[in-house]
Amino acid sequence: TGSCCYGRNTRGQTVKVGGWGHHLGDRGSAYDVAHTALRLMARRLDHTRQFGPFGRRALQTLLLNEPNDLIAWFQNATKGEVAALAPLVFAAAADRDPVARAALLHAKSELVADALACANRLGFRMK
Repeated sequence: TGSCCYGRNTRGQTVKVGGWGHHLGDRGSAYDVAHTALRLMARRLDHTRQFGPFGRRALQTLLLNEPNDLIAWFQNATKGEVAALAPLVFAAAADRDPVARAALLHAKSELVADALACANRLGFRMK
């Protein structure tokens, strides 16, 4: 459920970027993907009243009746339970769900930024 970027250069120096745990910075992890998708789903529902494929899949998987049921579920969910929703994000993205796609784009951007920071700290210069 976690995520970090780890690198080593030819001089044997190692660097880790990320890996701060799910609250502080496991950017791009399964937990982060699912958490971001849940937040974006709630925002979209508030703004447009549209729920979308990810929201429907989440309710069905969690055996919940309505979106408001997600509040209590999330407050009591473990890191693993939240992370277990990540495959639903990928499935919804394949169905062109804008919430799921935005969550995955966010994760990708975070991972790329961390990988570049890791490489930079090891002395690699990106062109």
